Amino acid sequence: METKFSKLENLFVEHILNLIGPNRANDYDRSEKFFIMKNIIQSSLINETNIIPHIFCYGSFPMKTYLPDSDMDITIILEDKTTNCIITNYSFDYLNR
Repeated sequence: METKFSKLENLFVEHILNLIGPNRANDYDRSEKFFIMKNIIQSSLINETNIIPHIFCYGSFPMKTYLPDSDMDITIILEDKTTNCIITNYSFDYLNR
């Protein structure tokens, strides 16, 4: 059976987690930023007819464990359309452009 004190503790912890943890507004903002980045990356590779970009978000954002000042982890995998293999020697100079 829960005492009044433990109920108060639980409410306090829940309140703090709601302040610093993910909420719908943060999720929406982060999702929008991810889709903007994804569109920028895809549009920069639009002239590369033999490349299929696969862009993923991983880490604390999809797991919903991020803090307000957390970064967003994104990985880009480039696939050669003709061989269906991952491109490992793509020039960093091109990606920087």
